[in-house]
Amino acid sequence: MEQQQQQQQFDLLSLPFSQLQSIKKNFEQEVEFLTNQYTALRMALQKFIESKDALESVAPDNEGKGVFIPMTASVRCREFLLATHPLFWANSCTFPASCPT
Repeated sequence: MEQQQQQQQFDLLSLPFSQLQSIKKNFEQEVEFLTNQYTALRMALQKFIESKDALESVAPDNEGKGVFIPMTASVRCREFLLATHPLFWANSCTFPASCPT
């Protein structure tokens, strides 16, 4: 059985000012919630892309080369790919400020 939503229509000009303020406050809260969710989603997407890029650097061509793996927002670990399998990595954690460019 198909459920139908009933829409109420009313004239905004006939509502009291206090009710209009309440409606405005509800809309502002909803917009703020959606904005925060969108921001969180964009941050998660960026972290996913960074992780994907880090994993793509683990390739046989990069064996013996150093790569920076993000551990947190401010800490990166320099990994030397002794082999392309993670169990063989030798690391030394550094802060981005001290990392050579």
